[in-house]
Amino acid sequence: MRPLCHYIRLQGLGIEKQLTRLEQMGYTLYDVRRVDLRTVELGFAVNEGEAILSFLQARGFSCTALPPRGAVQTLHQFKTRTPFVIFLLCALLLLSFSMRCIWRIEITGAGAYIGEVRSFLKEENLSIGRAKQAIDLKAIESRLTHRLPRVAWVHASLHGLTLCIDVTQGVPMPDIESCLGNGSIIAAQDGVIEAISVFAGTAAVQPGDSVKAGDVLIYGHERGANDTLLPVRARGSITAHTYISATAAVSAQQLSIHRTGNSQIQYLAHLPMLELPLAPSPSYLTEEFESSYLPVGGAWIPLQIEKRTVFELYLQQEAPDEAAIKAEAARLSLQNLLLKCSKNDEIIDKWLYYSMIEGGILSATVTAQVLTEIGLFSPETPE
Repeated sequence: MRPLCHYIRLQGLGIEKQLTRLEQMGYTLYDVRRVDLRTVELGFAVNEGEAILSFLQARGFSCTALPPRGAVQTLHQFKTRTPFVIFLLCALLLLSFSMRCIWRIEITGAGAYIGEVRSFLKEENLSIGRAKQAIDLKAIESRLTHRLPRVAWVHASLHGLTLCIDVTQGVPMPDIESCLGNGSIIAAQDGVIEAISVFAGTAAVQPGDSVKAGDVLIYGHERGANDTLLPVRARGSITAHTYISATAAVSAQQLSIHRTGNSQIQYLAHLPMLELPLAPSPSYLTEEFESSYLPVGGAWIPLQIEKRTVFELYLQQEAPDEAAIKAEAARLSLQNLLLKCSKNDEIIDKWLYYSMIEGGILSATVTAQVLTEIGLFSPETPE
């Protein structure tokens, strides 16, 4: 294995003879290369360098050090970059340490309890920079769930450098129907029964039956032993085809404004917070004007004279755009219809008709066939 070597450039006469003598003395030379007639480049072991240089310089040769090569060059570069290497090692050490801590806290689903959750984290010293090993996720979940009684559960987890706390709020318990609140289900509006599902009680209608508002759909009793009727609170789902109408009215009159050709000039004086007419205004029923201003007083007296040309106008009724008016009336009536529909209603079909009302009013009425829930609970009245 080659040792660490120094390289020199040797200049002088009779170099070959001296190099041969060095080899005879037991020194090993590496990478011997002739540059020109009087110049040779060579390498030798670092531990033998002082003896070889003394031998050659004593015989009058000029020795010039060459840049390091191979392992010596690598070692030299490492020494020159020692501060950078130390900085890099420190950065890697700091990064390795920071990866063991949390640097972000994410709270989701807390809603109105967000302040209480943050107070809990502050009390438990769970802040940015806390070591992951010192965080007990199960304890966080248990303590937060106990601290917030209206919360269903809390889930704490670590995702990378983030502490995630997911809060699921409790859902209020629905009202429990009392066994004493017996009664029947009646029709809220007219319709034709599409489907009926009875959960409690006895069905009074079947699909295809026509019912009116107030008719009983599910009786509030069931047949028990010995054909006795037991009162219950009727429960079920009844869908029916029914009809909903909505109306909207739009003015069908359109007026245009024209000038009659009559006009009159009027002068007015304008002061700050004050306007003074210098001539009476014309007595037109409908008018418009154009103005031009002339500053009189300059910067010291803020006075302006307005020359106002007043034009007489008249209104003329024009033929309305029937298609546009009908489209606007139809849009408004459909909008009113949707406001009457419930969230789960299904519109099967709809039709629209128009009518002209006295006074130039166009009325649009839309009627829709809707599949909707018409059941309405009717409590049993005491006898």
